[in-house]
Amino acid sequence: MKWRHYDIVRKDRDKSAIWLETATDLNTAESRIEELSSFWPGEFQIMDQQNHQVVDRIIGPLPTVTYVIKGI
Repeated sequence: MKWRHYDIVRKDRDKSAIWLETATDLNTAESRIEELSSFWPGEFQIMDQQNHQVVDRIIGPLPTVTYVIKGI
């Protein structure tokens, strides 16, 4: 049985990829991206280490904007 491993990368603003870590399965990689995007929003990709193909792309939540209305 062949094991598959997946790299978790984050796309930077200039579209370069930053390698973050490796996961042993897709569910673990997706869960980890959920955790990471909670404090570091952006585009994350999961890449198959064997064939170097992107198997999933996740856009983390955009930061919320808080408006302060003065004088009310």
